[in-house]
Amino acid sequence: MTPAPRFARWWWAGFRSSLAMLPRARTRRSLKLAIRQLLCPIDLWRYYELAAVLDSITASDRALDIGSPKVLAGFVRAAAGSAVICSDIAADALPRSQPGLEFMQCDAMRLPFADASISTLYSVSAIEHIAGTGDSVAMREIARVLAPNGLAVVTVPIVPKYEERWVDADPYGKQARDARGRVFFSRYYDWPALDDRIVCAAELHVRAMHAWQESPAGWYARYCRATARPASLRSIGTKLFDPVWAARCIVPVDGGPSHVTRHGIAAIVFEKRGK
Repeated sequence: MTPAPRFARWWWAGFRSSLAMLPRARTRRSLKLAIRQLLCPIDLWRYYELAAVLDSITASDRALDIGSPKVLAGFVRAAAGSAVICSDIAADALPRSQPGLEFMQCDAMRLPFADASISTLYSVSAIEHIAGTGDSVAMREIARVLAPNGLAVVTVPIVPKYEERWVDADPYGKQARDARGRVFFSRYYDWPALDDRIVCAAELHVRAMHAWQESPAGWYARYCRATARPASLRSIGTKLFDPVWAARCIVPVDGGPSHVTRHGIAAIVFEKRGK
């Protein structure tokens, strides 16, 4: 599952998608997002997550994206030969229109689809942003709407020790706050939490699990410090080389998510067995 040969193609697709978003930006947040994505169209870890999705999906009648980078939808449409519904809880994260794709604002915890109606589903680094037990609720919703023999690919961050990140400002406009007013941003799963909150919550057959992690240890913390201020020249200069960092500083983990020893990403491929 080495995605390096596809990095350049994905980068250009992301660039074109971000360029198309610029004239459609109607809010300050959406304009800043479009400009940043134009300069850095695909995030560091996304190369491996996109590969996990594209290497897993098969021909499908209907595919649903839950909160993933929208650049992926075009590749899924080509690979699966299906209509793709791109959903997101934040309306300004959705492009206004794109040939062959449908865009929908909805909540992953309350998907507006009938039982067993979606044959292919994927969610790239989105489920971890749902506060409380919402990640497990979303996994049960995924299982509900997935058709018999359908596939779902879910990717989330994974680390040796479980942690949550709370911030002062709401990056999506939909996040939960605690008693002190802090905003939930993301959780970083360890293997027990991943197994409990994602794998077991779905109650689906696990077809495959993959994981990748930083190399050497501590590299990703340095990368995060360099990109902490998104609009800074240091951040932009660092992220412009994301395809290079992805190829050189992220490695597969033998044994999958349960063997992660550093900051990484996990991809789980689920199958809904049945008639």
